[in-house]
Amino acid sequence: MKSFQEYLVESKKTYPFTIKLCGALPESADKIMKSAMHKFTVNKLSKGKSTPIQAMPLDFPGQCNVEVHVFEVDLQYPTTSAVLTELLADNLKISPAQLRVRNPVEMAEIALNLAHNEKSGEALLNKDYESDSKTQNLVGQKGISNFLKELMKDRVEMTEYDGVNDELIAKSQPKETAASFEEAKPGVSPVGSRQNKIPDPYKGK
Repeated sequence: MKSFQEYLVESKKTYPFTIKLCGALPESADKIMKSAMHKFTVNKLSKGKSTPIQAMPLDFPGQCNVEVHVFEVDLQYPTTSAVLTELLADNLKISPAQLRVRNPVEMAEIALNLAHNEKSGEALLNKDYESDSKTQNLVGQKGISNFLKELMKDRVEMTEYDGVNDELIAKSQPKETAASFEEAKPGVSPVGSRQNKIPDPYKGK
């Protein structure tokens, strides 16, 4: 059964990193790394896995015929790959060129960069963005003009239909004439006109 502290650690957000060391592994490297990262509170540090000797390691293009040691670490407090790289290189007494520290987002970007185009075989992130005439027609002033043209095509014309209530609807609307305006005196409201005024019972007494 897990202790309360273990449940508490699992419930908190952690900050995972992948640490890769190229070449000969320093003695007690895992203990040195754990001690160096103590201010970030190391929740977990794997024992590390070693790859076979490679002529040209993927993450270390400047190295030849070396093995790579991989560690996984979970930190309780946030930090960056650059900070950990400098910190671990100083404590392990190795060159930063022999060390790679990456978070999951950076690992995903590398995986995307290694995804090759099936036709050209070039890395997608190293390939310039190409646009065609179809995409250009969707942006800028040309895109606005094309959009307005499409709206005009889809415009629905109003059609008049005969209905059962046609007899109740006036066939023509009354037009206001100049005479109608002359009948109404300007400045005199129908509410305030004399014919609508209630006689004052106290007037004349």
